[in-house]
Amino acid sequence: MGLICIDELTEDDLERMHRLIHDRVTLNSSPGLVLGLTQFVGQKTPSAMLEDFRIDKAHANDFRRVAAIGERRWM
Repeated sequence: MGLICIDELTEDDLERMHRLIHDRVTLNSSPGLVLGLTQFVGQKTPSAMLEDFRIDKAHANDFRRVAAIGERRWM
């Protein structure tokens, strides 16, 4: 599965992303994940950062492999 993050992500953006990840992981046990971060700026608010943390915690072991494409600061 692939996700492209552009500009600043809001809490709503991350909640939609979390639902998408959950649905895909349910359909395909241990999929691979590619993150496109070349245009990513960061999370817009502290609540968005918290939602990002929730995604990381909930799905830490759900992916077979993860590849991130972007600037060194996001690795």
